[in-house]
Amino acid sequence: MGVVITLVKLFGRKPEKRYKWEPIKDDIELGNSCYPMVVVQIPMYNEREVYQLSIGAACGLSWPSDRI
Repeated sequence: MGVVITLVKLFGRKPEKRYKWEPIKDDIELGNSCYPMVVVQIPMYNEREVYQLSIGAACGLSWPSDRI
């Protein structure tokens, strides 16, 4: 492990420079298609005390409804 750290410091490679990323741009034509499809799974076995809170939290997600 020490050898790897030493080689990385010697060659000066930083992952920030190697992997370039950009935030998702707001594009009117894309609409909600830039958001990935997600699945919301709520476990309900022996959850009588908190099921209302769990379902309420899932309904209050700030995610496009056609992408859930």
